[in-house]
Amino acid sequence: MDVYQEAVDYLETHHVPVEGEADALEDVFHEEVVSCFLSPLNTESIDVPDSPTLLSPEELLERRLVVLKGILESEEVYLRELDTLLMPMKALKASARTSQPVLSSQESSQSKCGVTLSHGMRRQLMRDGFVVDVNEGVRNLRHLFLYTDLLLCTRCKHAVKGKQEQYRFCWYLPLAGLRLRWAADKKRSSDINVRLHALRTKMFILRQQLQQHTRGPRLMAMNARSRKKLEHLELMLFTYAPVYRLELHSPSGKSHTLCFSSLYELEEWREVIHKLTTSNIETVPPDLLTLTSSCVKLRMTQQPPLHSISAGENRGSLCGTFSIAIHSALGLQQPASVYVCVEVDGYDFFDEENQSHPSVNSLNPHWDQELTFHVDGAHNMKVLCVSQKDGENDTVLGKTTVKLESKQLTNRWRRQTLQLGQVEVILSLKYIHHYLQPPSPAAQQPPVFCVPIERVA
Repeated sequence: MDVYQEAVDYLETHHVPVEGEADALEDVFHEEVVSCFLSPLNTESIDVPDSPTLLSPEELLERRLVVLKGILESEEVYLRELDTLLMPMKALKASARTSQPVLSSQESSQSKCGVTLSHGMRRQLMRDGFVVDVNEGVRNLRHLFLYTDLLLCTRCKHAVKGKQEQYRFCWYLPLAGLRLRWAADKKRSSDINVRLHALRTKMFILRQQLQQHTRGPRLMAMNARSRKKLEHLELMLFTYAPVYRLELHSPSGKSHTLCFSSLYELEEWREVIHKLTTSNIETVPPDLLTLTSSCVKLRMTQQPPLHSISAGENRGSLCGTFSIAIHSALGLQQPASVYVCVEVDGYDFFDEENQSHPSVNSLNPHWDQELTFHVDGAHNMKVLCVSQKDGENDTVLGKTTVKLESKQLTNRWRRQTLQLGQVEVILSLKYIHHYLQPPSPAAQQPPVFCVPIERVA
C-alpha cells in the first residue's frame, strides 16, 4: 500500500513522458486493473482502454492514476474490516502478556458500553464456591459466583487433552429485590440413610488402606487409584449429604434452591448476599457468554472442599473422640429461645454437625449439655448461636471458628469462653485419642405395625 501511495504522489507531482514503455507499463499494471474490477468500488467509474497504443503517454498516466487510486481505496476498506475482525484477538493477546485475568480487558470494553453500576460501582467478583443446586428433586454440583449485582451459577467442564477447563452457564439471578430463606431438612428417608452409610463405610476402608500402605514402589499405583476413589466417594457424599437449604426468590418469579452441608458456610453466603441486596444496586443486563467464559480466570476456589485433597499429612489433627460441653450464653439483647450448633471438619465418616436443645426464653440461657463427635483429621471447630422463633426463620446471632490442636487438648475438661459477635458462649472441651472403628449404621425407627396386617385381621 505504501508503494502504491508513493506512485500516486509521484504521478501527481511529476508528469513524466512515456516513450516506448507504454506496453511494459500496461503489463505491469494489468493485475492491478483486474483486482480493481473485483474490488467493491463501482467499476463503471473506471475506464480502462482496450487499445493503449492509440492514447498519448499523458492520457495513459492519467488513467493509471485512476486505477491506483481505486486500488488504494479498496485496500483501505479491506484493512478497516480486518481490524474490526481482529479486535477480540488483540484484547486476548494483550491480557495474556500481563498477570491480570482475561476479564480485565473484556470488562474494560464492557464498561465503555454501559456496564458501570449505580453509584459509580463496577461489577466485580465478591465470592465463589462449590454448592449443590437442587432442581425438581435432582441434586447437581455447581460452581456459584457472586458478583456485585448478580448470582451466576455455572457447571464446570473439566479439561481434556488439548483443551482448557471451561464453565457452562446454568442460570443467573439479579440481586435487586432478591429474597432469602433458609431451613434444615434433617429428616431423610431410610433409603438415603442406607446409601450414605454405604458411602461412608467405603470411604473409611479406603482411608485405612491408604494409612497402612504408604511406602513401596509397587504400592504407589494402588495408592493413587485408592486416593482417586476416595475423592470420588467424598464428592458424592458432598452432593447428597447436605441438609441445609437456602432458597432464592427473585421478584421476576424465578426461584432456585441451594444446599449446604455446613450451616456456617450457608450463613457466610447469606450474609454477603443480604449485604449486597440492601445496597440498592441497579441491575445491568450482563453479557452472559463473556461473564461465564471469564470464570476460569476470576475464580478464587479451584476445587470442591474435599478433605482427601487438602488433608496433606494431617499433622496435629484430631483422631478419636472429641467432646464439647455447652454450659450457657450471655449478651442476648432480648429474651429468646436459642440453641448452639457445633461443626467439626475432617473426613465425613461420621456426623460432623450436632446442636444443643433449644433453651427457654431467657436473656441468659443455660444448657449444660454434652455433644460427642468421632473425628478423623479434624483441624477446626465452628460454633454458631441461633435464635429460634415459632413461625419465623431461625436467625444466626453469632458465629466463630476455633482452631483445634491435639497438643492443647487432653482427656480432661478445659473450660473456655467464645465470643460470637455480641453473644458469649461458655463451654468445655475434651479430647481422647484412639483408633476409630468403622461407622455403624444409623439407628432406624421401628415400623408402626410390628406384625403383618393379615395376622391382625
